[in-house]
Amino acid sequence: MGVDFGYRGQGLGLPESGPGSIAPLGRRFGALFIDWGLCLLVSYALLSGRNAQVAGNWALLVFLVLSLVTVGTVGATPGKLLLRLRVVGEGGVRLSLPRAVLRSVLLVVVIPAVVWDRDTRGLHDRLSRAVQLAPFGFSVERALGVPLEEETKRIEREALSAPSASASPWASGPWESACCSSGRPARAAGRSPP
Repeated sequence: MGVDFGYRGQGLGLPESGPGSIAPLGRRFGALFIDWGLCLLVSYALLSGRNAQVAGNWALLVFLVLSLVTVGTVGATPGKLLLRLRVVGEGGVRLSLPRAVLRSVLLVVVIPAVVWDRDTRGLHDRLSRAVQLAPFGFSVERALGVPLEEETKRIEREALSAPSASASPWASGPWESACCSSGRPARAAGRSPP
């Protein structure tokens, strides 16, 4: 007995699982530990005079700056990037700078971060209208600006119309001049292949 509220993220229009769904708590905590460790290392090495007690205090400031800069520009901290998470505004839009500032300040205060709603969003995310999304990968569609199906069909047409089919997937296409004899792309323009 009870009320069915649906799955996490349903009220936000997000999928139940997979890319674009609410990020799992384990990955979110893992990203937080990676970021905190990075901030401790930076503050210990550069700001505290190699004093471990002072480094903890500086780490809060470094964490605030790290969060502001990375979430406000890239949409993810280094820990989130390593674990393939991202922070976006509700509706999938990029988080604006004032909302990133609000989210970062509330996260440093800690209390809002441990008060969650049914979608496991912390109060810092709710107040800044942000969502942490589940693992994402490289998007061919976003990189090319073309829907994946259209790009796949174009590649197939080019492969079928080529006069001689080669076993190497690098043998034809716009990268042909940058290929080495092994069929792999060369490192950089102007350099000889390995």
